Amino acid sequence: MRLRDRLRVLFTGRLPDSEEGKQVGGMVISPGVARWPEDGYTNWARDAYGKNELVYACIQEIATSVPEAPLRVYRDTDAGWEEMPDHPLRQLVRRPNPILSEYELWELTIVHLYLAGNAYWEVVTSRDGRPRELWPLRPDRVRIIPQPDPQVHHTYAYAVDGRLYDLGTNVVHFRLPNPLDEYFGQPPLRAAVRAVAVDNEATEYVKVLLQNDAMPRVIVTTQQRLDEDTVERLRSRWRERYGRENRGMPAFLQQGMDVKVLGLNLRDLEFPDLRSISETRICAVFGVPPVLVGAKVGLDRSTFANYEEARRSFWEETVSPLLRRLADRINHKLLPMFGNPTGLEARFDTSEVSALQESVTQKWRRITDAVKAGWLVVDEARTEAGYDPVPGGRVLLRPSNVVAIPVDEAGGGGEGTPAAEQPAPEDTPAAEPNGGPPPQGESAKQRDRPVRLLKSHEAIAESRNRLADRYERRWREWAREEFQQEARDTLRAFSLAAKGRRLKALSDEELAAFLTLLAQAAIAWRARIRETVLDLAYQQLAAAADEAAAELDVAFELDNEFAQRFVEQYTFPFAGALSQASQDRIREIILAGKRDGLTVAEMRDRLLEEFDDWTLRRAEMVARTETIRATNAGAVMAYQQLGVEMVEWLPATDACPYCAPLRGRRWATGGELFRQGDEWLPEGMDRPMRLTYEPVRHPPLHPNCRCTIVPVV
Repeated sequence: MRLRDRLRVLFTGRLPDSEEGKQVGGMVISPGVARWPEDGYTNWARDAYGKNELVYACIQEIATSVPEAPLRVYRDTDAGWEEMPDHPLRQLVRRPNPILSEYELWELTIVHLYLAGNAYWEVVTSRDGRPRELWPLRPDRVRIIPQPDPQVHHTYAYAVDGRLYDLGTNVVHFRLPNPLDEYFGQPPLRAAVRAVAVDNEATEYVKVLLQNDAMPRVIVTTQQRLDEDTVERLRSRWRERYGRENRGMPAFLQQGMDVKVLGLNLRDLEFPDLRSISETRICAVFGVPPVLVGAKVGLDRSTFANYEEARRSFWEETVSPLLRRLADRINHKLLPMFGNPTGLEARFDTSEVSALQESVTQKWRRITDAVKAGWLVVDEARTEAGYDPVPGGRVLLRPSNVVAIPVDEAGGGGEGTPAAEQPAPEDTPAAEPNGGPPPQGESAKQRDRPVRLLKSHEAIAESRNRLADRYERRWREWAREEFQQEARDTLRAFSLAAKGRRLKALSDEELAAFLTLLAQAAIAWRARIRETVLDLAYQQLAAAADEAAAELDVAFELDNEFAQRFVEQYTFPFAGALSQASQDRIREIILAGKRDGLTVAEMRDRLLEEFDDWTLRRAEMVARTETIRATNAGAVMAYQQLGVEMVEWLPATDACPYCAPLRGRRWATGGELFRQGDEWLPEGMDRPMRLTYEPVRHPPLHPNCRCTIVPVV
């Protein structure tokens, strides 16, 4: 049931008409009636997994690879993600029940998932409601029972010997995508069933051919006409004299008889082209390189080097996405059963996976090259190699014949002038985002000497985008929850204004009442957004400030009071713009519906369609945009404390026609590149971009922008 239908049930108490007699996957369903997956699991388990060596090898390759990366629980702290080895979820997975081990649990789960497209864990809880055992269930016996309650959506049952045992909602359901069914996943074997059938038939044909030769081994010809009795008597005598232990004995024939021996061409029996095509398709469906499972099409081209590359590719392209799918379902369903999951996340630890580890030789070469180039201090290199730091190890071994030469005109001194000979920038106070004076105290000492850039512009941009990616999931989850709450607030206000009517148009008085309630809700949204996003924004801004400081050769300690003021100033326009955008869009929909003469029910449908879009597309856009905004804002915060006077716009590699022309544009740190309301029209563009959100002090210039800023030193 879609979000708009769930909200409809929540506010009207009635199941949507579209849910009555709804057809899903070719089956008409009704609430309370059990559904079961398509028949196929037993056949595939018997005829594919049980008889086809390649299918068995592919599934086992995946099933035995997943346990290599143990599931761990991490807590988000100021210092980064910290492992919690004693978390109850970790202990439960380590010993899921009295019979199965952790390895066996994951192995059986993956076999179920790839044979049925679905895998289920029954969660047995203790008296306090916390999970204490996990039991994998045969997927062909699990039934799903749709429910009219939007908070429940569906429950599970288990069919054994004709009886249906209710499991409620205490089931963790892993599934693969199925575009034709909202309840059950689609197994890979459904797409590969023809290739598997062809491979099985070819194998069976060769087996029968070798057993029976599919032709006589010896033909005896004669010029005489023989009756059936004579033929049978001669055949029996030949078998008796030259069969079994008498094989190889010389034969003596009568006059007029001749013997012809027929042989088999084993190369033709291989069906090389047919077998190669079916092997390739089966391996492609499972995402397993043929060389890893001993398929002929892979062994023909295998070497030790490409075998190692195949294992790495298998992990990166097949196992890693699968681990993400499994972890997401555990975070969504199982982890919250242990209490408040805020700040916690379950992830598979791939740090010890052999296929993803570099060889010892490669590791030493990489560390040695980094030390020789002056990128790592000695202690960092020793730590990377597994050794303890040594006294005096905080030094860079940079070659004496290498000097830093600026490549831009603002670097000063011209070509060939060492950076150390450049004049130090004047101690000009940097402005805060609101134009105020720079923070006092430690930052003043930090500006006593000039700063040097330790990273290239490209390295800065890559690091900043990686930081944004680390926070994107948290921003996305927050945005979805916020937009869902705004949807509920809007529908509640709409129901109050419409007084429960459905088939009549909204009157002018009811329209005015709704717009008033909407304005009041927007005020509450603005306050809630600021409150809920404040901590998340502070964490990312502080992390971005630390990374920005690491770009410069200056000691840095974040001024907490300054940081808090900065974050508050950051979140104020964000909360206002986000809530205002929601209010404007809702008002636009209602006014358009009023002009079109829509009924109350039709207006509600339009709102529900919009809310469906909010929880997906808009949440993604907000997460992607705000993560890069926060990383660049954090960099500005650090640059101001470090006395960096100017920043420069660095477009993303895939920058749009409005961002790309800004490459190299410089302005005062904390100042405005564009004022609110300005229009930006690059050369070659037909229409200008109007900047209405807030003054542009740093990227992004527009939603989904991934540009960055770099310091000018």
